[in-house]
Amino acid sequence: MPFVGDKMFSVTFKDDTVYAYACEPHPFQMNGRFVASSSPPPPPPPPVVRKLNGSVSAAGAVALSAARIAAGDYRLTIQDRSAKGNFHFVGPGVNRKTGIVLRGTQTWRLELAPGTYH
Repeated sequence: MPFVGDKMFSVTFKDDTVYAYACEPHPFQMNGRFVASSSPPPPPPPPVVRKLNGSVSAAGAVALSAARIAAGDYRLTIQDRSAKGNFHFVGPGVNRKTGIVLRGTQTWRLELAPGTYH
């Protein structure tokens, strides 16, 4: 009868060496390679920050540069030229607005979740 259970092994790997492995009964389906290293792994890449533009015209018309976007990190730059209106961005986890008397540019860093924003 074959062994059923857990076994523990102590193995010593050489640093910066590529090793291959394969399942004995399924060598063509269950196999792979790995590298043994005592060096720390490289840091993860920085998150991708997408750009969005918003505006408020002198007449108060509000616009956003995209109608549909994917969830993720964004940098939203707003040009507000109105003395009476403002740019108000609301959605899951976000409720930001420019001041009504603001005339100028603001940049917000936003993490947008799936959902609908207005």
